Amino acid sequence: MSELPLVSVIAVCYNHAKYVLETLDSIKNQTYLNLELIIMDDCSTDNSVEVIKNWITKNDYDCQFIAHQKNQGLCKTLNEAVELINGKYTQIIACDDVLIKNKFQIQVDALEKADDSTLLCCSNYSHIDKNSEVIKEYFFKSDFDFPSKTFEAILSGSQGYGIIVHSPTVLLKSSVFYSSNNYPESILQEDLYMWLKITFDHKAIYIDDVLVRYRILSSSLSKAYIYKERMFMDRILVGSLFLKYDISIRRKKVLIEHNNRYLKYFLKEKFKNIDYTKFVLNKISINDYLNINERCDVKLMINKTFKKNIGIKFFIFKVKRSFRCY
Repeated sequence: MSELPLVSVIAVCYNHAKYVLETLDSIKNQTYLNLELIIMDDCSTDNSVEVIKNWITKNDYDCQFIAHQKNQGLCKTLNEAVELINGKYTQIIACDDVLIKNKFQIQVDALEKADDSTLLCCSNYSHIDKNSEVIKEYFFKSDFDFPSKTFEAILSGSQGYGIIVHSPTVLLKSSVFYSSNNYPESILQEDLYMWLKITFDHKAIYIDDVLVRYRILSSSLSKAYIYKERMFMDRILVGSLFLKYDISIRRKKVLIEHNNRYLKYFLKEKFKNIDYTKFVLNKISINDYLNINERCDVKLMINKTFKKNIGIKFFIFKVKRSFRCY
């Protein structure tokens, strides 16, 4: 066992009492044996902590368990956890998802055979419901060849192939975290940021197998309206961060197309989350994304949305200047 590279598994729990046992069992039952498990509970309000403690005791499982007394949020919790890892490879999983039993065996083997510039291995996945029944399996098309331009493909959806890097499927080289590549704590799109950060100048590989069951619930954060609204703006914010890099013309074009697409999505949401809209729009240049007619439309929408709100006249003036619509 000692000859196998150590895999660090970070299992993050928040109100997953109904599903956490299935997740932890899927880790314990891996065919790959050299694992360390770090369980993080981010101040669950259900009985998740009790369920986890009972599982650890019942299975006499050697692991680290940290239960927050105050909710920290996902990114801060992840940043705390990565400080504890010792493995060559790292898996992050929410405590309502399920790992296929040979996931690590397959992905470690693939990463060990890859060159040093490869930091990430992902795979196909399936959606499961609250009863752990498979809703749908997601495969890339038969003519799919994992793109050498992964950075661009993540932003564009690889022209119809769908999600290129689905977070629960990912096994990472832990060296990713050694160069201050921690999760940004101010945005919800932490996974998008991380995959772009990694593939900006490193490679990713792909396994053509379903290695994770990703649970979809009606109460999932991604189903909430407020999350979708934040998601659009966060994607724009992440894209804007990379536009500040020293990048090629090709990458700049893809980033601008990405931001333009999500800005248009967000405009349909009518700027309901006013505080966050102000925060993001103050950090980006709309001129990079919209043509002159679209800037006029945005200016009109901002006027209609913000005209009844007090204390933001200076902000409106600043955004109007950004649009330069005359």
